[in-house]
Amino acid sequence: AAKILDEKGISAQVENMRFIRPIDQEKLDAIAKKFTLVFTLEDNVITGGFGSGVLEYFADSGKNNVRVVRLGLPDGFIEQGSVDILFKKLNLHPEGIAAQVKEEYDLHRSELKVIKKVASRAS
Repeated sequence: AAKILDEKGISAQVENMRFIRPIDQEKLDAIAKKFTLVFTLEDNVITGGFGSGVLEYFADSGKNNVRVVRLGLPDGFIEQGSVDILFKKLNLHPEGIAAQVKEEYDLHRSELKVIKKVASRAS
């Protein structure tokens, strides 16, 4: 997905967080310093998952300028099928992930530029 986004002019940094618990607070702090739009991706139900933990950590630590978008399985019935077919159906294949990221990025592009300018002035 990152390669597809790069071809569309969107630079995406991919981080492997490795563990859901305990959450890597140092890595999240570093991400929050660098980005205002963060996507989490998990091959699990998003409700109560890793993305929820990221949201909680940012909220509890006062990092309210970071928008978190959780990508993963919906909290509900999922048809049976191969992982490849299900991921494609749920837009969790590389092209689907890239499309979701681009859509969210386009929605918030003006906010991201303003935040970047303010952050660079503060440096």
